[in-house]
This record gives sequence, C-alpha cells and structure tokens, in this order.
Amino acid sequence: MVREIQDRVADNTQRARSVESNFVEVAERGRIDLSFGQNLVEVAVGVRLYKRDLNGGLVSGHSDPAYGSGRGVSGDVRGGTWTLVEDTTVSAELTKDGRKMIRDVLDGQDVEVTEVGNGDDATEVGTGDTALGNERGRSFAWGTPSEGAYNENAVEGEFRFSETGQDAVEFGVFSRDGRLVARLTVADINPSPTEEVRAEVVLTVEGSGQGEAVVTEDGEAVIAEAITRRVVSGLAAIGFGSGTASFSKTDSSLSNEVITKDAERDLDLESIKVYTLLYEQEPAGSTPVDLSEIKVEDADGRMVWATSFSPEEKTDSVRLNASVGFRIV
Repeated sequence: MVREIQDRVADNTQRARSVESNFVEVAERGRIDLSFGQNLVEVAVGVRLYKRDLNGGLVSGHSDPAYGSGRGVSGDVRGGTWTLVEDTTVSAELTKDGRKMIRDVLDGQDVEVTEVGNGDDATEVGTGDTALGNERGRSFAWGTPSEGAYNENAVEGEFRFSETGQDAVEFGVFSRDGRLVARLTVADINPSPTEEVRAEVVLTVEGSGQGEAVVTEDGEAVIAEAITRRVVSGLAAIGFGSGTASFSKTDSSLSNEVITKDAERDLDLESIKVYTLLYEQEPAGSTPVDLSEIKVEDADGRMVWATSFSPEEKTDSVRLNASVGFRIV
C-alpha cells in the first residue's frame, strides 16, 4: 500500500522529536554537560471578523453624498456594537518571519506586533509569504489576551470604510520592523461602503516540552503576551534544584531550588538556545549537592520550562554547563 505523504512527514517529525527529547549528560573529570534538545513552541493562527454600519453619520470624503455635509448626521452615530461575521479561516499560517519574530521576542528584543493589514487576494497562505497578496490598508494593532485563555492573544485592528475593498478576504499582522508575522484568508465578508471592519487575528501558543520536560502554562502566557507587549522581556535565566518530583504544566517553580544564574542566548533560523555555567565553587556554600531539576525563566521570574533528570553531584571541583533549546513552529 502506498503511504500518504502526510503520514511520512508525521513519522519523520516524530522521529526527530524523539531524538530531540534526549538530553546528554557527560561526566568528565571536572565537567558536567547538560543539553536539553529542541522543545517546541507552536503558534496557531485564527480569526474573528466584525462589521458595523456607519448609520448615516457625517463622514468627510465619503463617496456617497448621503454621508456628506448637510445630509450626514453630525457626531459619532455608528452602530454601537460590532457584529461577528466570520470566525473561520480558509488558510492560515505563522510565517517564517513570524517564527523569527517569536524567536526574537524570546531573545528580549523590542519587535512585537504593531499593525494589522487587509487585502483582497484569496491565494492560499504559505509560510514563505512576506507580504499580503494585494494589500488595501493597515491599522494600528493592539493586543487583548483572551479572557480565560492564558495562551491566547487577539491582535486587533479597525478599518474605516475607505480602508477595505468589497472583497476583503485576506488579513495579516506585522511586526514593529515591518515583517509579516501571520497571514490568513477567509470567505469574503463583503464589507459595503457603509460599513467598517474590525479584525482580531488570534494567536494561540502551545508549548511542547521534550521527554519529561514541560513548557508551563506561565511559559505559554509569557510568549502570548510578548507578541504585543510594549516591554522588553525574554528568556533570562536558568535555575537548578535538588528535588525529585515530575513537573506539570501548572507548576510555577522548582520543587527545591538551589541556584539560578543569568543565561546567555544563541539564535538560529527559527530557534533559540539559552545556556549558562555553574563554576566550580557554585552554588556557594552548598557543595557538594545533587542537582536533579532545571528550569528556564523569563525576565520577570516566571518559570517558562522545567524538567527533572538523573541526579548529578555538583562539587567545588566540577563545572556544570547547561543549555535548553526551543524551536518555533
């Protein structure tokens, strides 16, 4: 029987993740190396689109005389509520540049999403897209973490009647440095010249720790918030403990923390690695100690990732190197 290509891809992905789930402990004279492979950060793209009517208001520059001076109603008389008209995508992707932006956010760079755009090109989305197919307009974007969904960020933008065509079928979000972070297409919502459009591009973060590791709920929230956060954050430190408990996504700390050190970061195409070093005399006054758990935390001290491992004796004659990798998909 001929196997479907998606089955082969799934098998290859599973093999790759199995390899990545292994960490390496090399206990040589005077050195311990801990390397925790590529943990996954997946960002799914969704949408909620709304419309509201101008409701006969006075609109400068409108093509219809009914909204002109002497005929349109003075003041803001637009329909008070937005009506949801679409919440399903035809195609949607976090682009390669979007993955790099998430990587850069985890690096602590000030590159968050700042704009939402719309266009009328229904061409299927690809991860290599760098622009909307036929852009009609852009709007300032703001982020609204979804109530009850800690790992969701709804990136919102509003478009006036003149900023969308009557074939509004593609939307995208753009980073501060102009990169197309995500693009999506929808069934035509047919905005008329008397309607305005509000777009909410919903970015949902799902972390997948490898092996016994977990990307915590706090970690998913850190990444979701950072997409539109106006404060530089990022992965900042690695902590070590001597506990033995397994970790769950709801955990927020090591079970018995011993020491936390500032971490350095290395960037690759769509991934980031954080690493640190414990010198011979660290943790000061606590050696020898059996270390058996490790975490990564952000600049605000929230635990993003954690795992336990076979105890390693840290003495004042041994250095310990540790690295943790994350791949954005």
